[in-house]
Amino acid sequence: MASLAVRDAAALQFLNDAVSSSLDPGIVFTQQDAAGVLKTTPVIVNQLVREGFLSRKPTVTELGAFEREFILTSEITERFSALGQKLRDVPRILRAAGIQPHVLEPKKTLVWQRREIKPLLAAA
Repeated sequence: MASLAVRDAAALQFLNDAVSSSLDPGIVFTQQDAAGVLKTTPVIVNQLVREGFLSRKPTVTELGAFEREFILTSEITERFSALGQKLRDVPRILRAAGIQPHVLEPKKTLVWQRREIKPLLAAA
């Protein structure tokens, strides 16, 4: 199993791109680098690990699977913003639409099922 260290985790925004198919699926990321890939913080990645969403040392395959199945509130907000919609309280709006998140304790981080969010993004 390979390990990967990088200077700029933002450069790893590849998981949903064709480039990811050329990477060794067993490459292991630190939690800090995984945070860069998921566009979140190491604290939230640590919560994802504690709650069983990710392993302590996630691989390319694992991060890709997480991104295909789940989405964080920050990414939802960013995607609505890119569509020209500035939403102030994304969690309230999603819950009003009947979509319930997984709540990560103790920080109350919200993790949503991507398949439930896609129709709302498509309608925006």
